[in-house]
Amino acid sequence: MPKKLNGTLDTFSLADLLQWLEINRLSGRVTISRGEERRTIDLKDGAIVFVSSLRPEERLGTYLVSRGILPEKVVYELLADSFLTGRSLTRLIFECGILSREELASAVEQLALLVLLDLFHWRDASFVYDPSVATEDILRIQLSLRGQVLALEGAGSVDDNARSGFPSTETRRDGLSGEG
Repeated sequence: MPKKLNGTLDTFSLADLLQWLEINRLSGRVTISRGEERRTIDLKDGAIVFVSSLRPEERLGTYLVSRGILPEKVVYELLADSFLTGRSLTRLIFECGILSREELASAVEQLALLVLLDLFHWRDASFVYDPSVATEDILRIQLSLRGQVLALEGAGSVDDNARSGFPSTETRRDGLSGEG
């Protein structure tokens, strides 16, 4: 049975971790924690297939409503169905035909990118890679978020924040991303 890998993002950077998982075509779940905050990244054969966050503003339902992609009433009905059936919101949206595969894939990828890029600003965070977690690419969309590309974008995001004088997103709580 494959073993878990754990560490801190201060000693093994997120960029290195994502690239290592991608190059080795590994599957499983990476859980990144900082205090009460937690985010997960699911991988299948090295490709990121799902990203989730405990922050309410980074949940798919909230994201779809805030961007005007779906009405609030529809999301509440889907969330109730999800609670009762145990099926994921993503699966329900797709199976009910509420959004096309392309529309849903685009929204999921945009949200995943926001969540992942914010992780590059986290300090004092720990991670656990668990290869025993079975992952599924529900949408079969193959997110275009690749470890090497994210590493470059993440480094650019950190550099941009440093140059602009904005505090990183980890210290801002006013809902702004720190991008100018």
